[in-house]
Amino acid sequence: MPKNPKHPASDRLQIHPTAGAVFADRSMLEIVRRNPSSELELLVWNGSSFEIRSTVAYGGKRYAPGIPAHPSVSARLTLPTCAAPYASIKKLFTDMCERFRLHSAVSAEATQLLTYSAIASWFPESLVVAPCLSLASPAPVELVALLQLLSCFCRHAILLGEVSPLGLHELPWEVQMTLLIHHAGMSTKTQRFLNACTYRGVPVYRNGQLNDLFGFVAVAGTTHANFLENVIHIDIPPRCGGLPAVLDDKTQRQLVAEFQPKLLMYRLENFRSVAASQFDVPHFSSPTREIAHALGMGIIEKKLREDLVGLLEEQDQSTRAERSTDERAVVLEALLVLCHEHKESVYVGEVRDMANAILREREERGDLTYKDVGKQLKALRLFTKRLNRFGRGINLWENIRKRIHRLAFEYTVLSIEQGQECCPDAYIP
Repeated sequence: MPKNPKHPASDRLQIHPTAGAVFADRSMLEIVRRNPSSELELLVWNGSSFEIRSTVAYGGKRYAPGIPAHPSVSARLTLPTCAAPYASIKKLFTDMCERFRLHSAVSAEATQLLTYSAIASWFPESLVVAPCLSLASPAPVELVALLQLLSCFCRHAILLGEVSPLGLHELPWEVQMTLLIHHAGMSTKTQRFLNACTYRGVPVYRNGQLNDLFGFVAVAGTTHANFLENVIHIDIPPRCGGLPAVLDDKTQRQLVAEFQPKLLMYRLENFRSVAASQFDVPHFSSPTREIAHALGMGIIEKKLREDLVGLLEEQDQSTRAERSTDERAVVLEALLVLCHEHKESVYVGEVRDMANAILREREERGDLTYKDVGKQLKALRLFTKRLNRFGRGINLWENIRKRIHRLAFEYTVLSIEQGQECCPDAYIP
């Protein structure tokens, strides 16, 4: 366990500010704040118990709590006061759902998805993709109330109004924040920035530097944030009768004091098992599969994981339905059909005709043009060439057929799902 050696030399160690750390011997450091007016401190976990200190000596270094941001930022960051025991993850989950039901107008299914998301925010180190929340309501006060609720449960949450790439870049990402954003409009550049921040290992460039900015994001507005790729949509209906929910400061402080210490203890006790989790839902299509993985691996209770899969089934079905008429997926499906006709090459016009036939069969408008299909082929890096005097197309060589099958698998093309991939060129992950 990290400890302050009694040897005087330990007092001369250089101070290293930290917002938290995980060590190889299962020791962990977490920033805590005993009350809103207190200085930051470090909670030191040795794998079975904890202490709270102002500084910690470990591995030849002395650590002190530090958030690299303006004091106004750290003051608004939700932090636990300490770590506290909880009865079970099932009881903790149920209690959180009950608070969402009490203080918001969301559905029972939505309260569960919000709870899964809040718990997942306590394990960002284990994720490659951070699941996002898109909250939509015609009543702005309901949006704010739900963001305030989330801030009581999510790890290192900070509530923001209008945001810009510059402002977002200057936030203390080292703290592993959960960004809760209430917006009335957002520039395309900001949207791209936020979406990039939900993928680990996709650095953002600024002032000559590449920085890895990764964290959980929830965006609230009158319409859904469809620019987020790995997103769960939560609709908040206006309340029927009475005033909208208002989460006053006293209630927020009570919720933070009750739940943040328990969630911190859950993180400390289960960090290693969550990091080693192999939870997956392979029959889900992307991105629902990535969302299920991120939310499920943070839950150590089997029944709760099973419930999560059931909750996401409808979203997965909706994603598949949208994919079945998505231009790129339909073009790939047309190419699959033409591959299975054992053609040596195929004209762009043939792909267009097949794609439109597929769309009409699904009672959609089959009006893709030659240019539309060419654009999708280029985006898929399936480059066309002039085959002869009759026009441009693609040679269906073996490597091209295999690439088409792999892309069809990745885009969850409907005929792949129906088992028509049984051919020598089938992609097997």
